[in-house]
Amino acid sequence: MRTRTVYKSLSFSLIIGLALAACRSSGPETAKGRRCVSYGDLSICDLALDYYEQHGGAAVFGYPTTDRLRQGDTFAQYLENAVIQYPADDPRPDRVHLRPLGTEIFEPTPPEIPREDPDCRYFEDYGHFVCLSFLDFYHRIGGESVVGQPTSKVMVEDGVRVQYFENAKFRWIVEPGPPRAALEAWGRQACLDDGLACQDYGYAGPKPDTSAANQILADMEAFAAAHGGDAVLGQKLGHLVYAGAVAYRYYENACLLWTPGATEPVSLAPLGRLDAPDVPRIDPPPSDTMMFFPATGHSVVQAFLDFYLQSGGEPIFGLPLTEFTQDGDTWVQWFENVLMEWHPELPDGERVQLAPLGKLYHQRLGGALPAEDAAPPAGSPAAPLPQDLVLMVVPQYPILPRGEVQMINVLAQDYAGRPRGGIASTLYFTTGAWQQILAVPSTDEDGSAWMELKHVEGECGEVMRLRAVARAGDEVALADGQFVLWCKPSP
Repeated sequence: MRTRTVYKSLSFSLIIGLALAACRSSGPETAKGRRCVSYGDLSICDLALDYYEQHGGAAVFGYPTTDRLRQGDTFAQYLENAVIQYPADDPRPDRVHLRPLGTEIFEPTPPEIPREDPDCRYFEDYGHFVCLSFLDFYHRIGGESVVGQPTSKVMVEDGVRVQYFENAKFRWIVEPGPPRAALEAWGRQACLDDGLACQDYGYAGPKPDTSAANQILADMEAFAAAHGGDAVLGQKLGHLVYAGAVAYRYYENACLLWTPGATEPVSLAPLGRLDAPDVPRIDPPPSDTMMFFPATGHSVVQAFLDFYLQSGGEPIFGLPLTEFTQDGDTWVQWFENVLMEWHPELPDGERVQLAPLGKLYHQRLGGALPAEDAAPPAGSPAAPLPQDLVLMVVPQYPILPRGEVQMINVLAQDYAGRPRGGIASTLYFTTGAWQQILAVPSTDEDGSAWMELKHVEGECGEVMRLRAVARAGDEVALADGQFVLWCKPSP
């Protein structure tokens, strides 16, 4: 079945605003025309404060370790994770920037080979990609205008995933709190290296208010229980994630979305719209065994209709996007929010099941919230990346004659290079015309698993793209590979 996948990165302005409000020790105050916010014994004021607030505040840059300093013809303020600067003789908002600590501290690594990847963005200056949650964090805090271009690929240092930029260093934080991208504490290091009187990590802000998150989780629990619980939605995956004005959490078969101010705050995210095939409208004759939906031009037949109505109908599952049809060995029907499957081998009353779309997109997007009619980047600040899982996908034949069998080797290991057995993965095999999704057997004790692609067809010289996604507990890893189709010359 041909699939189409699109992504959306939601606005995080509300989150940043809430984080700033929670982190301040006092509100803005005006003294002799200056606008300042105090953090313990230190303050951030005026242009530095505007820049600080616009790009994430304490949640991104940490707290100040010095007051504003005059360094030659530059004003500078050292924060835990960065140094904000602007010209003393030309104090304009567009002149405020971060000191390029990345190029001062780190030597750029050799460039990577450019490739097409919907989860990544390639930057030409140093020849590196930024991907997934790092890419989402990069855009959220201001992108190139704030942290500059990447000067390295993603690397692992002391078991931690990191990436260097011109003005900063990203690192993946696993705890405390939800997994997330953050800046390395380079600002404080620069303060010490410059021989300044740097304030210790004494100011930590007030304790976070968890009541809002607790209420969201309670609303989601109540919604899940009212609509079939684990039997319908499957087990919970990952964490509660904030995305702008909404919050969401994945379940195996769906994604629960919480929207503030709505009459019914919890709903299902429209996962079904992402991969549903385009099917023409059908106007069937009236029947007692089906329900026709004029809005989409499709019907729900008796096989699914009882389940659909008993479990919430259109407000829960959305409108039908296809007819009841066969997909391989399974009968399925796509709806806006879910994919329903028919399992005749199960007992009566249990034959209609939801397909694991939630699990698919949680793996495919690393925990990010997908949405239709949007563009990359994908990823989320609370989406888990690998902790100790490294994946590789290797085709047996880099150049394959058209119509022949290709063997794909998926390898799993830890960061020390030791094999990891028992790792199951999903393989996405993509050409210019279609995508095939295949379940890969679990890796053996040598960390190896094989998948056979039979009778591979395509255009002569076409690049066949591979992506393997594996999950082990809270660890998620992905790897890319490719091979080229070769056509035998005519005799």
